[in-house]
Amino acid sequence: MSSKCIRDTVNKVKTKYQESDPYRLAAAMHIIVKKLPLGTDPNCCKGFCMRECRKTCIVINSDLPEIIQQIILIHEIGHALLHQKTLQIKCFHDFELFDGVSQCEYEAKRRSDCRFSNYFQQ
Repeated sequence: MSSKCIRDTVNKVKTKYQESDPYRLAAAMHIIVKKLPLGTDPNCCKGFCMRECRKTCIVINSDLPEIIQQIILIHEIGHALLHQKTLQIKCFHDFELFDGVSQCEYEAKRRSDCRFSNYFQQ
């Protein structure tokens, strides 16, 4: 997926929802957000997104600091928007941008780290 496609998606979301809080944005998009204790180990699952029966759910590790939970939520919203047709459970384990993961994970990280996080700062 090209940077232009990602940028266009972010702009559509900004125009449609006019929301800067990631939790309120998820609610406006009818995405269920759950917080569960998933551990504090450096290799623990930090969050994941899944879709079943036409409902999207994001699970965030409640053991993490709130600011990190927000970053994870932004990242997972990226999965929900960019990969609706192929959405599977894929845990977000670390914050390295170029860690050799799948193209899907790379795009979501790029989106949350660059474009989408800028969206929430405006």
